[in-house]
Amino acid sequence: MVAIGLTTWYNLQTQKAMLSKLASEHGRMMAETIRSSIITDMANGKNDRVVHILGKINTEPAINNVRIFDESGRILMSAEKQEIGDLVTTSELMAYRTGNFNFKTSREDKDHFSSVVPIYNQPVCYSCHDENAKVLGVLNLEVSLDAIAAMQSSG
Repeated sequence: MVAIGLTTWYNLQTQKAMLSKLASEHGRMMAETIRSSIITDMANGKNDRVVHILGKINTEPAINNVRIFDESGRILMSAEKQEIGDLVTTSELMAYRTGNFNFKTSREDKDHFSSVVPIYNQPVCYSCHDENAKVLGVLNLEVSLDAIAAMQSSG
């Protein structure tokens, strides 16, 4: 009986770790894709499309929020317009500053996975941005873990 219990516990822990890894990779790939779209639109002078992209992405049920903040943590653009000008949480800013670009966090009793992806300055950006600036912004994508929790509960 003890062996069955330990095996079940081990299997559940393994499944939980695999689902977290899957969420991590999925969030990172989405954030990289979004960053590429933003860079392309801005390089082509379509700056107004950035807010549109963020808003459109935020309509997806699995997305909690998507925004761009500066290196001090001030939110520059967001799908949630009311948070523009606010500061990101200390944990999000520290994750960026320490290079922990993918992490799990909880807020309002819900788990989500957060990816932070720096938007680096490139020669194509110099016509509008100071070429001495290394990072133009940090894309932050928050993905809900509710669907993964449901999969884990159903086994």
